This record gives sequence, structure tokens and C-alpha cells, in this order.
Amino acid sequence: MLHKGTGELFIESIPVTLGPRFTRRDLSALPVAAQSQVVNEPYHSYSLGAQQISGQSFFVVLYFYGQQLESIDMAHGAGEFGTSWDDWSEERELRRKQWHDDWLREQTGQASHVYEWGKVHSSYDPRSGGSSIIIRYSWQGQA
Repeated sequence: MLHKGTGELFIESIPVTLGPRFTRRDLSALPVAAQSQVVNEPYHSYSLGAQQISGQSFFVVLYFYGQQLESIDMAHGAGEFGTSWDDWSEERELRRKQWHDDWLREQTGQASHVYEWGKVHSSYDPRSGGSSIIIRYSWQGQA
């Protein structure tokens, strides 16, 4: 569940609440192995793999600047949107984006919005071929 008033995201499969005060040090307390992705300090990202959020499966990646959680990137993991590059299509990815839009409207009342704590939006990037929900708390340590 995404709380629009605080920006906190509850992941029920771990369980943990992520938000603007979650730090890189907090990763060690998670009962799931966070896999390092991009390491270019002070930037560092970690994949949490597939996790249950509001009863749905999402692939979750956390992005840090130093110790500060800057953003969460999540993509719905339903097989109907494809399971690999072998069955990828732009049509399926645009359907995933629409699913993300609808999910965000259920969670916050809108598919994209700027809040006091940050912003949330659904996007499709034709260069990478991916759709995701991005929850951004800060940029390079700035709120």
C-alpha cells in the first residue's frame, strides 16, 4: 500500500515500510537479500526482487544517494505483460503502464502527483522498453 500523505510504501511480503526516512543501513535489517545493482558511489541501487504490495506482485528496486533513499522503482510482475525479452512487445508494456496508472489511482486518487514528501508517477520509457511506477523522495540528497 502506498500512503499518499507520507509517501510510505508497505511491502507485506517482507514485511517492511519504506519511505523518506528509510536508509541504506536499514537494508541489513530486511529479511530478504537485497541484490546490489548499480554501484557508482554515492549512488547505489538494490533489487528486492518480486514482492507483494497490496496483494499484487511487483519487482522492486531501491535507489540511494549515500545513505538516503531517493526513489523506489516498481513494476507489476504479472505474466500477461511478458516474462522476458523473448515475449516482450510494446503493446504489452503499454498495457502494464495502464495497469500502473490504474493502481496508482486506486492508491492515491491520481496516476501522477507532486506531494510535500516528493512525487509519484507511472511512466513508459521507449528507449529501455520498460514501464514502472516511480516514487521519488529526493534528488542527490535534496528533498
